[in-house]
Amino acid sequence: MAQIPKRALLSDRTCSIAPELLGSLPQSTPDAFRLAVCVLHELSLGPQSRWAAYLQHCPPETVPIALLWPDGGKPVQIIQGTELHAELERIGISNVSEPATEPGGSRMVSERP
Repeated sequence: MAQIPKRALLSDRTCSIAPELLGSLPQSTPDAFRLAVCVLHELSLGPQSRWAAYLQHCPPETVPIALLWPDGGKPVQIIQGTELHAELERIGISNVSEPATEPGGSRMVSERP
């Protein structure tokens, strides 16, 4: 097992605007939003960013997130029997092959062409 120091991880506490960010955003601000602000700031710094080498290896395009895949599609079929499938079931998302719907009955995940 390896230990990775927290200061070696890009987060809202380690980015170059951490003091300003932590002081200006309400504590109720979602972690994903805080991290997005940090990543955008570090990207704007370019080569001057402490995280430049890391960020240049991140994919420039949107990477699909498994929990947002259209239900019943090929990606969902691929995960059947994997650790991801087991983890989704563990956290209570057991119907990964059934369409997710909103209370009004419309699909929560839109199909992409």
